Amino acid sequence: MNRLVKLEKNTNIIEYLDELLKISEALKHNQLFTSDSSNLFSQNLNTEREICKNYINDNGPIQLEEIAEIETPENLEIFNKLKIEIEIIDMDIILNLFETENELYKKIINSKLSQEKINKLINFAQERINKFEQKQYNDFNNIINNLNIIKDLNNLNDEISSDKYLSDNHKKLLLSTLQHKKNDIQQNSEFEFLNKIISEEKDINKLESNLKTAINESSLNDKQKEKLEKLKLEKIENLKPTEKPESILFDELKKQIENIDLSNAEKLFDGNDLYQTIINSNLPSNDIDNLENLRNKKLKQLINKQYNQFEDSLNSLESEEDLKSLKNQVINNKLLLKNQKDNFKFDKK
Repeated sequence: MNRLVKLEKNTNIIEYLDELLKISEALKHNQLFTSDSSNLFSQNLNTEREICKNYINDNGPIQLEEIAEIETPENLEIFNKLKIEIEIIDMDIILNLFETENELYKKIINSKLSQEKINKLINFAQERINKFEQKQYNDFNNIINNLNIIKDLNNLNDEISSDKYLSDNHKKLLLSTLQHKKNDIQQNSEFEFLNKIISEEKDINKLESNLKTAINESSLNDKQKEKLEKLKLEKIENLKPTEKPESILFDELKKQIENIDLSNAEKLFDGNDLYQTIINSNLPSNDIDNLENLRNKKLKQLINKQYNQFEDSLNSLESEEDLKSLKNQVINNKLLLKNQKDNFKFDKK
Protein backbone atom coordinates (compact mmCIF):
# COMPACT_ATOMS: atom_id res chain seq x y z
CA MET A 1 0.00 0.00 0.00
CA ASN A 2 1.38 3.48 -0.94
CA ARG A 3 0.72 6.57 1.09
CA LEU A 4 -1.56 9.16 -0.55
CA VAL A 5 0.28 12.11 0.97
CA LYS A 6 4.00 12.09 1.65
CA LEU A 7 4.72 12.49 5.34
CA GLU A 8 8.05 14.09 6.17
CA LYS A 9 9.67 14.27 9.57
CA ASN A 10 9.02 17.98 9.85
CA THR A 11 5.45 17.86 8.51
CA ASN A 12 2.89 19.77 10.57
CA ILE A 13 0.55 17.00 11.76
CA ILE A 14 -2.47 19.25 12.21
CA GLU A 15 -2.13 20.58 8.67
CA TYR A 16 -1.71 17.04 7.38
CA LEU A 17 -4.92 15.87 9.03
CA ASP A 18 -6.80 18.89 7.71
CA GLU A 19 -5.60 18.08 4.22
CA LEU A 20 -6.86 14.51 4.52
CA LEU A 21 -10.28 15.67 5.66
CA LYS A 22 -10.57 18.04 2.69
CA ILE A 23 -9.68 15.25 0.26
CA SER A 24 -12.21 12.93 1.88
CA GLU A 25 -15.02 15.48 1.68
CA ALA A 26 -14.22 16.33 -1.93
CA LEU A 27 -14.17 12.65 -2.81
CA LYS A 28 -17.73 12.16 -1.61
CA HIS A 29 -18.96 14.63 -4.26
CA ASN A 30 -16.66 13.54 -7.09
CA GLN A 31 -18.73 11.80 -9.76
CA LEU A 32 -15.66 10.32 -11.42
CA PHE A 33 -15.49 7.68 -8.70
CA THR A 34 -17.80 4.73 -8.42
CA SER A 35 -19.26 3.92 -5.02
CA ASP A 36 -16.85 1.00 -4.58
CA SER A 37 -13.74 2.95 -5.53
CA SER A 38 -14.92 5.93 -3.49
CA ASN A 39 -15.27 3.68 -0.44
CA LEU A 40 -11.88 2.16 -1.11
CA PHE A 41 -10.28 5.59 -1.43
CA SER A 42 -11.95 6.72 1.78
CA GLN A 43 -10.56 3.66 3.52
CA ASN A 44 -7.09 4.62 2.31
CA LEU A 45 -7.56 8.09 3.74
CA ASN A 46 -8.66 6.64 7.06
CA THR A 47 -5.55 4.49 7.08
CA GLU A 48 -3.39 7.57 6.50
CA ARG A 49 -5.08 9.28 9.44
CA GLU A 50 -4.24 6.29 11.63
CA ILE A 51 -0.61 6.58 10.54
CA CYS A 52 -0.58 10.19 11.61
CA LYS A 53 -2.05 9.41 15.00
CA ASN A 54 0.62 6.80 15.58
CA TYR A 55 3.24 9.25 14.35
CA ILE A 56 2.17 11.74 17.03
CA ASN A 57 2.04 9.13 19.79
CA ASP A 58 5.37 7.52 18.94
CA ASN A 59 7.18 10.71 17.92
CA GLY A 60 8.22 9.14 14.67
CA PRO A 61 7.04 7.18 11.59
CA ILE A 62 5.85 3.57 11.90
CA GLN A 63 6.16 0.56 9.65
CA LEU A 64 3.30 0.24 7.21
CA GLU A 65 3.12 -3.53 7.88
CA GLU A 66 1.69 -2.71 11.29
CA ILE A 67 -1.39 -1.09 9.73
CA ALA A 68 -4.41 -3.42 9.34
CA GLU A 69 -5.13 -4.68 5.87
CA ILE A 70 -7.68 -2.71 3.91
CA GLU A 71 -10.92 -4.65 3.45
CA THR A 72 -11.55 -4.94 -0.28
CA PRO A 73 -14.95 -6.00 -1.68
CA GLU A 74 -13.36 -9.24 -2.89
CA ASN A 75 -11.98 -10.06 0.55
CA LEU A 76 -15.28 -9.17 2.19
CA GLU A 77 -17.12 -11.52 -0.16
CA ILE A 78 -14.69 -14.38 0.57
CA PHE A 79 -15.00 -13.77 4.30
CA ASN A 80 -18.83 -13.71 4.22
CA LYS A 81 -19.03 -16.87 2.10
CA LEU A 82 -16.79 -18.75 4.49
CA LYS A 83 -18.77 -17.47 7.45
CA ILE A 84 -22.04 -18.67 5.90
CA GLU A 85 -20.46 -22.05 5.16
CA ILE A 86 -19.43 -22.32 8.81
CA GLU A 87 -23.03 -21.55 9.85
CA ILE A 88 -24.67 -24.24 7.71
CA ILE A 89 -22.04 -26.98 7.37
CA ASP A 90 -22.52 -30.35 9.08
CA MET A 91 -21.53 -30.35 12.74
CA ASP A 92 -19.16 -33.31 12.32
CA ILE A 93 -17.03 -31.23 9.94
CA ILE A 94 -16.96 -28.29 12.34
CA LEU A 95 -15.87 -30.50 15.22
CA ASN A 96 -12.90 -31.71 13.18
CA LEU A 97 -12.10 -28.22 11.91
CA PHE A 98 -8.57 -28.12 13.25
CA GLU A 99 -7.46 -31.27 11.48
CA THR A 100 -5.21 -30.41 8.54
CA GLU A 101 -7.19 -32.65 6.16
CA ASN A 102 -10.44 -30.85 6.96
CA GLU A 103 -11.73 -29.24 3.74
CA LEU A 104 -13.21 -26.24 5.49
CA TYR A 105 -10.00 -25.67 7.41
CA LYS A 106 -8.00 -25.71 4.17
CA LYS A 107 -10.43 -23.23 2.60
CA ILE A 108 -9.99 -20.82 5.49
CA ILE A 109 -6.19 -21.13 5.68
CA ASN A 110 -5.73 -20.84 1.91
CA SER A 111 -8.25 -18.03 1.46
CA LYS A 112 -5.48 -15.36 1.28
CA LEU A 113 -7.39 -13.40 3.89
CA SER A 114 -5.42 -11.55 6.52
CA GLN A 115 -4.51 -13.48 9.64
CA GLU A 116 -6.98 -11.32 11.53
CA LYS A 117 -9.84 -12.42 9.28
CA ILE A 118 -8.72 -16.06 9.41
CA ASN A 119 -8.70 -15.87 13.19
CA LYS A 120 -12.20 -14.37 13.16
CA LEU A 121 -13.50 -17.25 11.05
CA ILE A 122 -11.85 -19.85 13.28
CA ASN A 123 -13.24 -18.10 16.36
CA PHE A 124 -16.68 -18.04 14.75
CA ALA A 125 -16.44 -21.79 14.11
CA GLN A 126 -15.34 -22.33 17.71
CA GLU A 127 -18.35 -20.32 18.93
CA ARG A 128 -20.65 -22.59 16.94
CA ILE A 129 -18.94 -25.63 18.45
CA ASN A 130 -19.31 -24.18 21.95
CA LYS A 131 -23.01 -23.36 21.45
CA PHE A 132 -23.76 -26.80 20.05
CA GLU A 133 -21.86 -28.51 22.85
CA GLN A 134 -23.68 -26.40 25.46
CA LYS A 135 -27.01 -27.36 23.89
CA GLN A 136 -25.97 -31.01 23.92
CA TYR A 137 -25.01 -30.67 27.58
CA ASN A 138 -28.31 -28.98 28.47
CA ASP A 139 -30.32 -31.65 26.62
CA PHE A 140 -28.59 -34.47 28.49
CA ASN A 141 -29.02 -32.62 31.77
CA ASN A 142 -32.77 -32.29 31.19
CA ILE A 143 -33.05 -35.99 30.36
CA ILE A 144 -31.28 -36.89 33.61
CA ASN A 145 -33.68 -34.70 35.60
CA ASN A 146 -36.71 -36.38 33.98
CA LEU A 147 -35.59 -40.01 34.43
CA ASN A 148 -36.51 -41.91 37.58
CA ILE A 149 -35.60 -45.50 36.68
CA ILE A 150 -32.10 -46.85 37.41
CA LYS A 151 -32.03 -48.97 34.23
CA ASP A 152 -32.78 -45.93 32.04
CA LEU A 153 -30.09 -43.91 33.80
CA ASN A 154 -27.55 -46.69 33.24
CA ASN A 155 -28.34 -46.65 29.51
CA LEU A 156 -27.95 -42.87 29.47
CA ASN A 157 -24.59 -43.23 31.24
CA ASP A 158 -23.27 -45.22 28.26
CA GLU A 159 -24.71 -42.72 25.80
CA ILE A 160 -23.02 -39.77 27.52
CA SER A 161 -19.68 -41.57 27.79
CA SER A 162 -19.61 -42.31 24.04
CA ASP A 163 -20.97 -38.94 22.86
CA LYS A 164 -18.55 -37.37 20.35
CA TYR A 165 -19.80 -33.80 20.72
CA LEU A 166 -19.33 -33.32 24.47
CA SER A 167 -16.06 -32.13 25.96
CA ASP A 168 -14.39 -34.26 28.62
CA ASN A 169 -15.31 -31.67 31.23
CA HIS A 170 -18.99 -31.69 30.26
CA LYS A 171 -19.01 -35.49 30.28
CA LYS A 172 -17.52 -35.47 33.76
CA LEU A 173 -20.18 -33.03 35.01
CA LEU A 174 -23.05 -34.99 33.44
CA LEU A 175 -21.86 -38.36 34.73
CA SER A 176 -21.50 -36.87 38.21
CA THR A 177 -25.06 -35.46 38.05
CA LEU A 178 -26.34 -38.81 36.78
CA GLN A 179 -24.65 -40.70 39.63
CA HIS A 180 -26.18 -38.33 42.18
CA LYS A 181 -29.60 -38.95 40.61
CA LYS A 182 -29.11 -42.72 40.86
CA ASN A 183 -28.07 -42.36 44.50
CA ASP A 184 -31.16 -40.27 45.24
CA ILE A 185 -33.47 -42.85 43.64
CA GLN A 186 -31.80 -45.68 45.55
CA GLN A 187 -32.00 -43.79 48.84
CA ASN A 188 -35.64 -42.83 48.32
CA SER A 189 -36.50 -46.44 47.52
CA GLU A 190 -34.74 -47.66 50.68
CA PHE A 191 -36.40 -44.95 52.73
CA GLU A 192 -39.90 -45.88 51.55
CA PHE A 193 -39.20 -49.58 52.16
CA LEU A 194 -38.03 -49.03 55.75
CA ASN A 195 -40.79 -46.51 56.40
CA LYS A 196 -43.38 -49.10 55.35
CA ILE A 197 -41.86 -51.71 57.68
CA ILE A 198 -42.00 -49.25 60.59
CA SER A 199 -45.62 -48.35 59.89
CA GLU A 200 -46.70 -52.02 59.67
CA GLU A 201 -44.55 -53.57 62.43
CA LYS A 202 -46.34 -54.25 65.72
CA ASP A 203 -43.54 -55.97 67.60
CA ILE A 204 -41.67 -53.51 69.82
CA ASN A 205 -38.63 -55.80 70.10
CA LYS A 206 -38.23 -55.98 66.30
CA LEU A 207 -38.55 -52.22 66.04
CA GLU A 208 -35.89 -51.69 68.68
CA SER A 209 -33.36 -54.21 67.34
CA ASN A 210 -33.89 -55.25 63.70
CA LEU A 211 -35.00 -51.84 62.44
CA LYS A 212 -32.14 -50.09 64.18
CA THR A 213 -29.63 -52.32 62.39
CA ALA A 214 -31.40 -51.94 59.03
CA ILE A 215 -31.40 -48.15 59.28
CA ASN A 216 -27.74 -47.91 60.31
CA GLU A 217 -26.54 -50.23 57.53
CA SER A 218 -28.60 -48.58 54.78
CA SER A 219 -27.20 -46.19 52.15
CA LEU A 220 -29.50 -43.41 53.36
CA ASN A 221 -28.17 -39.94 54.08
CA ASP A 222 -28.04 -38.65 57.65
CA LYS A 223 -31.25 -36.64 57.30
CA GLN A 224 -33.23 -39.69 56.11
CA LYS A 225 -31.80 -41.87 58.87
CA GLU A 226 -32.75 -39.29 61.51
CA LYS A 227 -36.30 -39.12 60.15
CA LEU A 228 -36.72 -42.92 60.20
CA GLU A 229 -35.29 -43.11 63.71
CA LYS A 230 -37.84 -40.53 64.83
CA LEU A 231 -40.70 -42.44 63.16
CA LYS A 232 -39.50 -45.67 64.77
CA LEU A 233 -39.45 -44.14 68.27
CA GLU A 234 -42.93 -42.68 67.75
CA LYS A 235 -44.23 -46.09 66.67
CA ILE A 236 -42.69 -47.76 69.73
CA GLU A 237 -44.36 -45.22 72.02
CA ASN A 238 -47.71 -45.81 70.33
CA LEU A 239 -47.38 -49.58 70.79
CA LYS A 240 -46.66 -49.36 74.49
CA PRO A 241 -49.75 -50.10 76.64
CA THR A 242 -51.34 -46.98 77.99
CA GLU A 243 -51.44 -46.88 81.74
CA LYS A 244 -54.84 -45.71 82.94
CA PRO A 245 -56.15 -44.90 86.39
CA GLU A 246 -57.50 -48.04 88.08
CA SER A 247 -61.06 -46.78 88.29
CA ILE A 248 -61.16 -45.99 84.56
CA LEU A 249 -59.67 -49.36 83.62
CA PHE A 250 -62.15 -51.22 85.85
CA ASP A 251 -65.12 -49.39 84.33
CA GLU A 252 -63.89 -50.02 80.78
CA LEU A 253 -63.44 -53.76 81.36
CA LYS A 254 -66.81 -53.99 83.07
CA LYS A 255 -68.46 -52.23 80.14
CA GLN A 256 -66.76 -54.58 77.66
CA ILE A 257 -68.19 -57.60 79.52
CA GLU A 258 -71.69 -56.14 79.65
CA ASN A 259 -71.72 -55.33 75.92
CA ILE A 260 -70.92 -58.88 74.82
CA ASP A 261 -73.82 -60.81 73.27
CA LEU A 262 -74.34 -64.13 71.49
CA SER A 263 -72.58 -62.92 68.35
CA ASN A 264 -69.26 -62.51 70.17
CA ALA A 265 -69.77 -64.59 73.30
CA GLU A 266 -66.46 -66.42 72.72
CA LYS A 267 -64.66 -63.33 74.06
CA LEU A 268 -65.80 -64.44 77.52
CA PHE A 269 -64.01 -67.79 77.33
CA ASP A 270 -61.03 -68.52 79.55
CA GLY A 271 -57.71 -67.75 77.89
CA ASN A 272 -59.07 -65.16 75.43
CA ASP A 273 -57.86 -61.54 75.28
CA LEU A 274 -60.44 -60.18 77.72
CA TYR A 275 -59.57 -62.84 80.27
CA GLN A 276 -55.82 -62.13 79.88
CA THR A 277 -56.38 -58.39 80.20
CA ILE A 278 -58.27 -58.83 83.45
CA ILE A 279 -55.80 -61.29 84.98
CA ASN A 280 -52.69 -59.31 83.94
CA SER A 281 -54.01 -55.88 84.90
CA ASN A 282 -52.58 -53.97 87.83
CA LEU A 283 -56.02 -53.68 89.40
CA PRO A 284 -56.50 -54.58 93.06
CA SER A 285 -57.27 -58.27 93.56
CA ASN A 286 -60.78 -57.40 94.71
CA ASP A 287 -61.52 -55.63 91.42
CA ILE A 288 -60.08 -58.54 89.46
CA ASP A 289 -62.31 -60.97 91.37
CA ASN A 290 -65.38 -58.80 90.70
CA LEU A 291 -64.61 -58.66 86.99
CA GLU A 292 -64.05 -62.41 86.83
CA ASN A 293 -67.35 -63.06 88.58
CA LEU A 294 -69.07 -60.69 86.18
CA ARG A 295 -67.43 -62.43 83.20
CA ASN A 296 -68.49 -65.90 84.37
CA LYS A 297 -72.00 -64.71 85.16
CA LYS A 298 -72.34 -63.12 81.73
CA LEU A 299 -71.05 -66.26 80.06
CA LYS A 300 -73.56 -68.42 81.93
CA GLN A 301 -76.41 -66.09 80.92
CA LEU A 302 -75.45 -66.31 77.26
CA ILE A 303 -75.13 -70.11 77.41
CA ASN A 304 -78.65 -70.41 78.81
CA LYS A 305 -79.92 -67.92 76.28
CA GLN A 306 -78.41 -69.92 73.45
CA TYR A 307 -79.91 -73.15 74.81
CA ASN A 308 -83.37 -71.59 75.03
CA GLN A 309 -83.10 -70.29 71.48
CA PHE A 310 -82.36 -73.78 70.21
CA GLU A 311 -85.40 -75.14 72.10
CA ASP A 312 -87.61 -72.47 70.59
CA SER A 313 -86.27 -73.32 67.15
CA LEU A 314 -87.13 -76.99 67.72
CA ASN A 315 -90.81 -76.17 68.16
CA SER A 316 -90.93 -74.25 64.91
CA LEU A 317 -89.38 -76.93 62.69
CA GLU A 318 -91.38 -77.91 59.62
CA SER A 319 -89.35 -80.72 58.05
CA GLU A 320 -86.79 -83.41 58.67
CA GLU A 321 -84.23 -81.27 56.89
CA ASP A 322 -84.81 -78.47 59.38
CA LEU A 323 -84.38 -80.93 62.24
CA LYS A 324 -81.14 -82.24 60.77
CA SER A 325 -79.84 -78.68 60.40
CA LEU A 326 -80.73 -77.87 64.00
CA LYS A 327 -78.91 -80.96 65.27
CA ASN A 328 -75.76 -79.85 63.47
CA GLN A 329 -76.03 -76.37 64.94
CA VAL A 330 -76.39 -77.73 68.48
CA ILE A 331 -73.53 -80.20 68.12
CA ASN A 332 -71.15 -77.64 66.60
CA ASN A 333 -72.07 -74.76 68.87
CA LYS A 334 -69.04 -73.58 70.88
CA LEU A 335 -71.06 -71.91 73.59
CA LEU A 336 -73.18 -74.80 74.87
CA LEU A 337 -71.76 -77.06 77.51
CA LYS A 338 -71.15 -80.71 76.70
CA ASN A 339 -73.91 -81.98 79.01
CA GLN A 340 -76.35 -79.52 77.41
CA LYS A 341 -75.58 -80.92 73.98
CA ASP A 342 -75.83 -84.52 75.21
CA ASN A 343 -79.15 -83.94 76.99
CA PHE A 344 -80.76 -81.79 74.34
CA LYS A 345 -84.04 -83.42 73.27
CA PHE A 346 -84.79 -83.08 69.60
CA ASP A 347 -88.45 -84.12 70.00
CA LYS A 348 -91.08 -81.45 69.68
CA LYS A 349 -93.02 -80.65 72.82
